[in-house]
Amino acid sequence: MLALPNFVAFTPNVWDMYKFFHYAWIAIAVAAGCFLADISFTGITRNSKRRKVLVAVTITLLLVFSVFSSALVATWNVSTRDSCADADEYATGLWVRENVPERAVFLTWNSIHTPVSMIGGRLRVLGYVNWAYGHGFDIWERKDDLERAYNGNISKTLVVMRKYGANYVYVGKSERQNAPGCLNRFKECKQLEQVYEDHTGKNHIFKLRNDISQYVR
Repeated sequence: MLALPNFVAFTPNVWDMYKFFHYAWIAIAVAAGCFLADISFTGITRNSKRRKVLVAVTITLLLVFSVFSSALVATWNVSTRDSCADADEYATGLWVRENVPERAVFLTWNSIHTPVSMIGGRLRVLGYVNWAYGHGFDIWERKDDLERAYNGNISKTLVVMRKYGANYVYVGKSERQNAPGCLNRFKECKQLEQVYEDHTGKNHIFKLRNDISQYVR
């Protein structure tokens, strides 16, 4: 059971298979409980020293190795300097929560973290691809459309927004890294209105103007 994840990958990223070690402990705990309950089948009396040693060893192994199974994740969480959101992204998310309709859809990069959803609570055209792909969803057309919207010309951006019903476009850290020229294109686009920019100039939100049918073909 513990060896299987080392030979077979069920997730898009091999490193993500560590989760199966956590799942395995459910079955291991049940099996260990059965062993402790049925230990009398060996002919060992309840109060014998041998039985007490077996019980102590079994419980100790369960505790020690169950801690080891999450040690790498705990170590990474303690040692990493990466953050979910910095103060400016947090402020951006709060602005979204207070100023954007609940069912509004945002065009964002397919990053794992973005303030418009994890803080603002609004929908995205596409979130982190490995989550959806790992559950068997075909997201590659959507991913290609998203990259075309940020890296292509502005008409492609508008086509993608109309296709997925997006009302807003977000430009933050991931968008600038993966599509360096997108911010200037969005600022120059007459069909997009910039409705938010934080004081650092790192986080921007654009809103689609009411009628774009004459611009989108």
